[in-house]
Amino acid sequence: MNQALNFLLVDDNPEDRALVMRELGREFPDRRFCHVTDHKRLTLAIDRGPWDLAVTDYKLNWSDGLKVLTAVKARWPDCPVIMFTGSGNEEIAVQAMKSGLDDYVLKSSRHHARLAAAAVLALDRARERRALREAQTRHQQLFERVPVGLFCVALDGRITEANPAMVEMLGYPDRQTLLKVDAGDFFADATERRRWLAAVQRSGVVERFELRLRRYDGKLIWTEINARAVKDERGRTRHREGSAEDISSRKRAEEKQRNSREQLRALAAYQQSVREEERTRLSREVHNEVGQALAALKTDLFSLEKKLTEGANPASLDSALERLKGLPGAVDGIMSTIRRIATD
Repeated sequence: MNQALNFLLVDDNPEDRALVMRELGREFPDRRFCHVTDHKRLTLAIDRGPWDLAVTDYKLNWSDGLKVLTAVKARWPDCPVIMFTGSGNEEIAVQAMKSGLDDYVLKSSRHHARLAAAAVLALDRARERRALREAQTRHQQLFERVPVGLFCVALDGRITEANPAMVEMLGYPDRQTLLKVDAGDFFADATERRRWLAAVQRSGVVERFELRLRRYDGKLIWTEINARAVKDERGRTRHREGSAEDISSRKRAEEKQRNSREQLRALAAYQQSVREEERTRLSREVHNEVGQALAALKTDLFSLEKKLTEGANPASLDSALERLKGLPGAVDGIMSTIRRIATD
């Protein structure tokens, strides 16, 4: 259910007040009127607000419409005010409009119907102003509270906006001190700055652009920048705005990870080198010890073969048989040597 509208009606003439009530009552059936006929009632009514709409005559026995307008706006700046009068002129209307008057309607029969239309329009504009102000308030609160640095930079390098997170990230004592610094002075590397500006100019938007910025104390930090070029209706860049996040911890972690990988690669290469050296040493030992044993065994076998094939005398055969009995032991010795080398 819609809430009733509260209308403040300031007029000395009861007939004119009745006219206003009739015209507005047709458009706004759910409304309440508060009649003001002197300064005391005006003061009490203003204090009792808020009011959705005020309608005042210009010429009053105890004041005038401009003073009523000023008093209402001073207490309730969002309240639309319409001057419904037959005694004003264009100069007064202009002056009233400059002071915040929403509309000026003459008290002539052919203008009576316009009063309700003026009221509808004034109420719509008031709602739009409130909605815009609330949106701006929410935006400003978000700007102030978001934990990521936000900035706005003019084309000449002046920083026009910076939120508390940006001020804190760059280590400045306050926002005003930060706003006095040229944006170019924050960049640690001129080449990085040129690359960033070129990227924004080329595409209008840059995302996750990593560069180093210089803090108030001179310390360099790594940041990730997201920015865009804000353009006018002709496509010309008006300013640049965006966000900045300190990623120094992440960069240090990445550097530590790279160092760990390099150390692992170095360790793997060292282990491979040790294995190669060990294989070389084992090959050398096998060649030296086993090779000598096999050479001796080969000599014995050749000698036995010669004695057996040449019809040696019994004494020689006995000697060969003894040497033959020793061959398994020689083979066992070779195998022991191989096992020892393999397990060293």
